[in-house]
Parts: sequence; C-alpha cells; structure tokens
Amino acid sequence: MELNDAGWFIGKVEFHPDGEKLWVYDTKNDGDGFYVAIGYSWGGSYHDLGTFSAPGTSATVDMTVKDFSIPDGAYVDLTVYDGSGRSDYIAAARGTGGAVA
Repeated sequence: MELNDAGWFIGKVEFHPDGEKLWVYDTKNDGDGFYVAIGYSWGGSYHDLGTFSAPGTSATVDMTVKDFSIPDGAYVDLTVYDGSGRSDYIAAARGTGGAVA
C-alpha cells in the first residue's frame, strides 16, 4: 500500500507473505505518523497481532519491520489509521499469509 496526500508520498506498508514480515515506511518527515493494525483469520478465529508504526525520527525515511509466525494460507488483514488508538481510518487490505500448499 502506498500512502499519498495532496501529491506528497508519505509512506508505504508492505506485507511479505512468504516470510510473514510487515514493513512500515514513513517518508514524510512531518511529525505526523500513521499506524498499521495487523491480524489474521485462521481456524475460525481472528488473531490480533497489534498496531505498529515507523519510529518517527528526523531521518528521511523511518522504517519498522516486524516478523510474525502466521499459519500458511491464513487470511491477513492490514488496516491503516491516522490515530494510534486505531482511529481515523485511512485504508485496508487483505491477502493470504505464508505459502499455500
């Protein structure tokens, strides 16, 4: 997911299903971050893995990488918010985690 605002590239969210890694990039050094909630559906239950953001330093690009253990074939949900408490919804995406046999 690429995040843009009024022509500015402000960040990017990637999920790599084969390694079950979440990458969060903040590329607009404006003191205002965004937050990514991740969870997955498996075995009839939803598993919330938490909410993550880039660290918000003075670097040109801030990055956070999180490594998860998600069952192969589980449905992974990513939801992006402007507020740390999962408020001010921006966008969402769903895909399949891990290798599918």
